Amino acid sequence: MPLVPDTSTLEINYDKYGHCALCHKDLRITQMTSDGAVEVFTPEHGEINFLLNDGSTMRVCICKPCQAVGVEDKQEEIMDSVYKGWYMETMYLVEDKSKSEWTEEKRLDYLSRYSEKEIVCVSDNVPVDRLEQKLKKYKIDNIDKKVRKKYGNNI
Repeated sequence: MPLVPDTSTLEINYDKYGHCALCHKDLRITQMTSDGAVEVFTPEHGEINFLLNDGSTMRVCICKPCQAVGVEDKQEEIMDSVYKGWYMETMYLVEDKSKSEWTEEKRLDYLSRYSEKEIVCVSDNVPVDRLEQKLKKYKIDNIDKKVRKKYGNNI
């Protein structure tokens, strides 16, 4: 993934708190209580945990209608949306004068490291040993792809 995403679609295609990472629908509503206005999630709100290529997991907001269609074939799209969200969030952190620890150098380092993350699989309700197998297979497959890309099929 490039360090600087295509910004022409950022208004409509990035992960943002409370929005579905696929359809980008805002899944928050404001309800009035005796204590005043409270922001809550709609009944369509849902989340999915993904295993990443570095062995960590990432929880992503995916609405229930998008979950019903399935996410297995949309993992690259989800990761692209999430990365664009990180891009936007870190841009705002650098601009925020109250966040002096966020410099442009720190932002670029963060984005460089996070741009290497990829989704391996959905990790919800999957036993740890099965996740370990999937991660191992993913790493082997990626090494094989890189070698074939560099040296061709003549190995």
